[in-house]
Amino acid sequence: MATKFCTGCGNALNETSQFCTNCGKPSIPATPVQPQPQPQPQPQPQPQPRYAPPNQGYAPPNQGYAPPNPGYAPQPQYYQPPRLDAPLSVGQYIGMFFLAALPVAGFILLLMWAFGDGTNINKKNYARAILILSLIGIGLAIIFSIFFAAIFIQLFNNFKFDRYYY
Repeated sequence: MATKFCTGCGNALNETSQFCTNCGKPSIPATPVQPQPQPQPQPQPQPQPRYAPPNQGYAPPNQGYAPPNPGYAPQPQYYQPPRLDAPLSVGQYIGMFFLAALPVAGFILLLMWAFGDGTNINKKNYARAILILSLIGIGLAIIFSIFFAAIFIQLFNNFKFDRYYY
């Protein structure tokens, strides 16, 4: 069994041979090959959080480490704020339509929905669209009122001076 090799030519040698049969160099006694130690990976430094929530089981600096109290479970959150991008249902749109149709309260509600903070984005856009359409409707109503008032005045003036009535 060849357990050693020649240092000059690399020829395999028997355990008992003292010289290489190929090149004649004296052989070195076989030493068991020791496995090379694997380099230990260096621990990566953990990034420090930018904000540490106040006192979650850790003592303030320079007072040592205080282990967290395992007896308390975190309290569930009962109130969760509504999502501002959640889609509205058909019933909600119909309800907003009827509320917006109220004479004074509807206008106030439209203003609150259109320009208030914390309002659903769909409700906000709906209220803004209704306000814009209302302004367009009011403008057209004023224009048509002036036009028909001028026609009515013109007709009234023509009948006023006409003395012959049928």
